[in-house]
Amino acid sequence: IPEEFFSLERLIRFEFRDNDFSGTINNRIGNLSRLEHFEISNNLFTGLLPSTMGQLSALVLFDISNNLFTGILPSAIGQLTSVEHFHTWNNYFTGTIPSELALIKNINRIDARWNNFNGTVPEELCELEELFIFVADCFPTNITGPPAVKCKCCIQCCDTARRGDWEACGYT
Repeated sequence: IPEEFFSLERLIRFEFRDNDFSGTINNRIGNLSRLEHFEISNNLFTGLLPSTMGQLSALVLFDISNNLFTGILPSAIGQLTSVEHFHTWNNYFTGTIPSELALIKNINRIDARWNNFNGTVPEELCELEELFIFVADCFPTNITGPPAVKCKCCIQCCDTARRGDWEACGYT
């Protein structure tokens, strides 16, 4: 992403989906305080998400799915208090799905399938009144054994070992 983009302080939509763009997300992303849509799905972006993402308080759509991001999701994502749609599917994130997502009271979609998350989905997330779609790798199969993620409130469960296999998530 060219450095000049991070100086566009009035930018509202950042859509670079369905390309072969690569590189990392610059720490200066936090300068885009009016940003409402951040959609960079279906690219080749890598690296860690900067904690400055938490400064995007106007963000409604956060979609970084189908890239090559790694590491843990920064706890600063809990500062994205306007987010309704949170899509991180098909990356290489590790650790647990952060409880800070429960600070986003209006979030109604979380799609975290096909990552390397583990542990239990925080109870606080399951108690969010607006959350009606939650997808994670909580499907046990004879390929992987027990599920990677334990989830009481997931409406759809996928299997990390069958990354990209839509039927393994119940899609036909």
